[in-house]
Amino acid sequence: MIRTERVDWEDLTLEEQGWQPNNGCGKEWASYLKVWHNEKVLYVFSCAMEPEDVRFYRDLSWVGPALEKCYELGRGDAKAAADLRMALTFFDGEYCDGA
Repeated sequence: MIRTERVDWEDLTLEEQGWQPNNGCGKEWASYLKVWHNEKVLYVFSCAMEPEDVRFYRDLSWVGPALEKCYELGRGDAKAAADLRMALTFFDGEYCDGA
């Protein structure tokens, strides 16, 4: 299952802090989007911008691929859950309640 959370610098592990680019004087003040899949951290994205810095020249090209990857993982999770339901429902062509 995909889970996301907005976190601050101090909420990141030391390893995750090391993944962040040195954008000058502000990575400690930026907000971060942490994305998990099945309790494994997939991404830690930094906005690295304050609201007054949001402009069309900012590189937000990471957003599309990140959403597509999460969508792909979610579809895989849904298929696995459906396959499990089918396996629990039918056993040798007979209805089975999983017990």
